[in-house]
Amino acid sequence: MTGTGCKKYLIFVLFIFSNCFTSAQSYQIRWQYSWGGNREDALSTMIPVSGNKFFYAGYAASDPSCNKSDINYGDVDMVAMLMDDAGNKLWDRSYGGDKHDMAFSAIRVSSGGYILAGRTESGPSGIKNSPLIGAGDMWVVRIDDNGNMLWERTYGTIGFDVAQKILETPDGGFLLGGTYSPASVGPVAGFGWGDYELRKIDANGNSLWARFFGGTESEQFADLIPSDDGNYFLSGTSSSPPGGNKSSPLIGVEDIWLLKVDPAGVKIWDKTFGTTERDYFGTLTALSDGNFLIVDAAPSATRIRKVDGNGGQIWMRTCANNNEEIFLIATEDVATGNLYVAGMGRAPGNGCKTSPWHGGGSFGDIWLCIYDSAGNKMDDMDFGGSDVDEPTDIDVVNDEIWITAWSDSQLGGNKTTNNCGQTADGWIIRLARNFYINTKTPTALCNSQGSMKVHFTTIADFNPGNTFTVQLSDANGSFAQPFIIGTLNGLRSDSVVVTLPPGLPTSSNYKIRVIGSLPADTTTSYAFWLYGAPLVNLGNDTTICERTNLSLRAGVQPPASQIVWNTGNNNSSIVVTDPGTYWCEVQSPGCGIDRDSINVQVKLIPITNIGPDTSFCAGKTVVLGANPQLPDVTYLWNTGIGNNSLAIQDGGIYWLRITNGCGSSTDSLSATKNPLPVISFDKSDFLCEGTSRILHAGNGYSIYSWNNGATTPDISVNNVGTYSVIVTDNNGCNGSDTSRINQIIQLPSKFLPGDTTICPYEDILLKPNKNFSDYLWNTGAISNSILVKQTDAYWLQVKDSYGCTGKDTIIVTPKECPTGFYMPTAFTPNSDGKNDVCKPSVFGNVIQFHFTLYNRWGEKVYESKDRNSGWDGTFKGLPAGTAVFVWTCTFQIMGDAPRLEKGTVVLIR
Repeated sequence: MTGTGCKKYLIFVLFIFSNCFTSAQSYQIRWQYSWGGNREDALSTMIPVSGNKFFYAGYAASDPSCNKSDINYGDVDMVAMLMDDAGNKLWDRSYGGDKHDMAFSAIRVSSGGYILAGRTESGPSGIKNSPLIGAGDMWVVRIDDNGNMLWERTYGTIGFDVAQKILETPDGGFLLGGTYSPASVGPVAGFGWGDYELRKIDANGNSLWARFFGGTESEQFADLIPSDDGNYFLSGTSSSPPGGNKSSPLIGVEDIWLLKVDPAGVKIWDKTFGTTERDYFGTLTALSDGNFLIVDAAPSATRIRKVDGNGGQIWMRTCANNNEEIFLIATEDVATGNLYVAGMGRAPGNGCKTSPWHGGGSFGDIWLCIYDSAGNKMDDMDFGGSDVDEPTDIDVVNDEIWITAWSDSQLGGNKTTNNCGQTADGWIIRLARNFYINTKTPTALCNSQGSMKVHFTTIADFNPGNTFTVQLSDANGSFAQPFIIGTLNGLRSDSVVVTLPPGLPTSSNYKIRVIGSLPADTTTSYAFWLYGAPLVNLGNDTTICERTNLSLRAGVQPPASQIVWNTGNNNSSIVVTDPGTYWCEVQSPGCGIDRDSINVQVKLIPITNIGPDTSFCAGKTVVLGANPQLPDVTYLWNTGIGNNSLAIQDGGIYWLRITNGCGSSTDSLSATKNPLPVISFDKSDFLCEGTSRILHAGNGYSIYSWNNGATTPDISVNNVGTYSVIVTDNNGCNGSDTSRINQIIQLPSKFLPGDTTICPYEDILLKPNKNFSDYLWNTGAISNSILVKQTDAYWLQVKDSYGCTGKDTIIVTPKECPTGFYMPTAFTPNSDGKNDVCKPSVFGNVIQFHFTLYNRWGEKVYESKDRNSGWDGTFKGLPAGTAVFVWTCTFQIMGDAPRLEKGTVVLIR
């Protein structure tokens, strides 16, 4: 995967957004971090974790190298990483099979651990056990707090499916939002060439339902957010007119398409936003006032729209970009209502951008544009090196800003961390105020200790007479009535010994801040956990079913606690399958020890056995029954009877399902009721003109009695009418059947076009003007069409849907034709059937042909020796962006010397 290819892919995938900062001018880069290895790697999203830790998810192609530690299972893996407050990586994990597996979204699960969602192209391999359903599937991986995989599932169709957003639902399940595209063959699940896909799964990853939204053309999903009324909004782009389940109109070439659905995935309404151009992206940001933002872009402008819960536009702000600036994602500072829109930009002076540019050539920087709640632009900031830098997530954590990005830049500009290789890495930028609490400060304290040191850093000295005051929030993180826990007279970075008030409730939501007096300034907040003695609760003794897992969790415990299970495991959770007593002990340094145990029993699934297949004569009753069972089971026969036995008088397949609280088992048998003969005629109600049909009543019967007087096993019929037979077997049992022929079908004829002509060097396609079920040409071909190069008479024999056979002939004669070479200067691979493929035209009897395309970096993007084939605008499986490409073509027409043509062609999106 090249840097450019990854960049375009990242633009179209979905990211998770949180909140942003309050004032750009008061923030500086506190530190940066590049994560990756020897190949291309990316981080998609960040999640803050208690204890001042930060979880990241993304994908990586690198082997263990540089600061990527875990194994690489295939071409690209899902990855997860945890960092501490000082920017030190604590661990990273890879999840994948032998091909491409990528994480685009992740959330912290309310019951603990994380869940990652994205796309997989791997079958069972590596650590992936779930099957590959289609060409590419949605893939969800559930992990614990230490990155250990708990389970993984694939979801999808025979086509291409990708999960771009995951949300937890109030019932403990999850919603997956993404894009579905049909495969070239097989059943179609959606409505057009691409649809929004919404799936609901339960807490264990079991699929509950799937919904598709789209029209007759193409839709590209971008985002999924909850609404204040318990429903959900989906967004992205659509190039479809009304059709399928899309009712809103098409405004331009491609529009922003917004849907509102209920918790069951049923559409409530859909609306379109756009211009006469092609509009892209359509990411969403929920706002604290109940409204939300839509972020989108077009070739001439990029914009944000504030929209209410009914899809009504409140206001729109536009930046004329001239392809220089792009908005990608946005977030809100709930304290001030300010809006922060992140994207990519180049040199100032175009559109809305005023911040300096650190890139070069055609490469963009990370561009952060700041608006007030009314949509008035306040400021902008720029981050980047000399190559491509692109934001993938932006979060506000304790008044500090965390930008997650994808970077192809080495050192340069205001990028001070080097990439690990020559390709892209994940890039993390932490922005802080000029005055902040640093990482020497403990993130947690036992409530029995009461005092500690708060360390802070000042970028500039304060004035003489300044006093630093340390404040502690309440247990919910509010400074409305702070505790004063320490003071210090000073001018610069220092530490303060603080004493916590006695009797404070334990909480992981406390915050600490330091306030300077001369001049007045306040640090960013610092998350702080005041904890008590550990408390372990494994729950009540329980019973699990055989072949199932039970997850035992130690619960959220104080930092630096040591967790010990009697299994020898030290993780925060274990998975058990066997009966026994399990205990967990948590030892918290200086704050105590606690232990809890649980007894686990295993319950067996019932075994059902109703015996072997049986047969009986008419009039006899047979009783079917199962082996004895424990008393806590229920019985269900396929007849609906709930007893442990069943009396039958008819033949057929009978099954019994025995169920208990752990599951069920089923056994079946075939009961044959003798001795009624079964006769099966061809029930087709037609004959082909000039043909006859053999009606066969079967062999081995003693008497055959046809309604036309025949007494043989078979009769031949060639006209309309009703034909029936009664047979008698050796037991004297009768069987009968009837066939009715209502019509005579004429044979296919005159289905080839009229006689035609052909150039000496060309070929032409011969094809019937109707569709048939079978084809046979005099050339031996059995396809519905053939390419011919020579003059001759060609005949085609076909079979129609009735199975009737006919033949027709076409005569091909010669004609004079031109020779030469032509190559277009541009093409538009947008699947509209016009100029979708880049290729030269060579007229004449071509005996040699070699066509090659290169991108601006000299990479070969396409090569063919087939003059009838051309480039579809994709490179390594991904759509190439608008650019100029260099081509060469070597060819030879029979009778001429070889020729070389070359030039450039423009790909237009």
